[in-house]
Amino acid sequence: WVILLLQFPLIALAAVTFTNVDYYIQARESFRITWTNNRGPVTVTLMHGPDVNLQPVLIITSDYEGQGFTWTPPLDLPSNTYELKIEDSGSTDYSSRFQYLGPPPWRRHRRALPPSQPRPKPRSRVSSPSSSSPHYFSSP
Repeated sequence: WVILLLQFPLIALAAVTFTNVDYYIQARESFRITWTNNRGPVTVTLMHGPDVNLQPVLIITSDYEGQGFTWTPPLDLPSNTYELKIEDSGSTDYSSRFQYLGPPPWRRHRRALPPSQPRPKPRSRVSSPSSSSPHYFSSP
């Protein structure tokens, strides 16, 4: 019993923790977000604001199983200072702050085809909501 009691505090201290050392995240480039010690699925959220009032910007992934997720920032994500937040069923961790430099405004949207070129036919596909699709929060 003594051994069991001595091990219990160590288990209780294990909390989900980001394992990335550097957060060099660029527009149009994939970035591997990694973590350890999660207890079940995690939600990773992009946050912005002062430490005392961080606000969610978008959910990068939710209900995700595993210890890493590859994320490519959306083209319309503005340049700013951000943090990542990760939550599992019992703990939360925040990344260090990082500076994100998004694409120039004129590169954020796809270019329209000139009127003389035929438009591609839309492909129909059946899709279901995905936990890996980003979800934006609206500003108050």
